[in-house]
Amino acid sequence: MRSGERLGSFPWRTLTKRIVGASLLFFALTSAAQAHHGKDFLLVESYYVPHPGDLYFVSSMGLARQDGSNSFEGEPSLLLGVIPRAAFELHGHIAKEGDDSFRYEATAPAIHVQLTSPEAAFPVRVGLSVEYEIASSHSEEGDRLEGRLVLEGSGKPKLAFNLIGERGEGGETTFGYAAGYRLEASERFACGAEAQGQFENSAAHELVFGVYSEPSGRCTLKGGVGAGLGPESPDSSVHAGLVWRF
Repeated sequence: MRSGERLGSFPWRTLTKRIVGASLLFFALTSAAQAHHGKDFLLVESYYVPHPGDLYFVSSMGLARQDGSNSFEGEPSLLLGVIPRAAFELHGHIAKEGDDSFRYEATAPAIHVQLTSPEAAFPVRVGLSVEYEIASSHSEEGDRLEGRLVLEGSGKPKLAFNLIGERGEGGETTFGYAAGYRLEASERFACGAEAQGQFENSAAHELVFGVYSEPSGRCTLKGGVGAGLGPESPDSSVHAGLVWRF
């Protein structure tokens, strides 16, 4: 999309059909092995981290429409397994609001740690993710620190919950959540629902229905459509993601 192009006429239905169609096509034509990279959802951080030495390219994007205006957010990243039960991630934030140009907003290093052992018999696995977002000169926001406590059930279907705390430069600490439900239809295809929001009055909340495909041991495709709950929430949204293991 060219800088300054209007988003008001964005083909939401066409994009949604293509996301779902691509996932179904890969599901039908290829075989897959279960990947463990912690990026199983669109909005929710999951428990697993890459094995030491495994390197992934992770890309996510979201389009939202609210009060007649559209916004875009993109997040390309590299995810590396460092030691057993710990990984390092470096990602960037790209944004566009309405008719404004695309802008690079921040670079964020992050760590992901499994606090409980994957072999533990306890039915809930616990992890922790911490990132520090370094604002670019083009950003209107300052630096930001975010932490996520990750809780995930050890059984199937997959249930995951994130308790999120964040603090912006010069601001107050706020708390929020993200929750996901993922039902495996086969080794290669799953569907589910996700939600995210903040624990504040009149805060924005979003509910997303997603499809997830692992066409090969190297690739994960994700797509979903959502709607907001509450006056400050987006009217509609489209999400997509790609995870590729080198």
